[in-house]
Amino acid sequence: MAVASPPVQLMADRTGEQVTITETADGLGYTVTLAVDGFTASTFTSSHHLVEDKLAQLRAAIAAEAAAAYSDDTPTPTTNDA
Repeated sequence: MAVASPPVQLMADRTGEQVTITETADGLGYTVTLAVDGFTASTFTSSHHLVEDKLAQLRAAIAAEAAAAYSDDTPTPTTNDA
């Protein structure tokens, strides 16, 4: 049985980003996790050379989640004064 290596903590080039790359327990790939401003997203990649591509996807996912969280498109409460 393969033993997973400890997580590798990297600080990305962008301020406030924390990247964690962890080898999977079966040794067949990596889990890539990105945390930014309280938002966290993770994905799997089969090869370490794909990490930067996966980080770009995680940044886009977090940006969309953050935009939705801070959107003004929330319904306005209505009152029934009839």
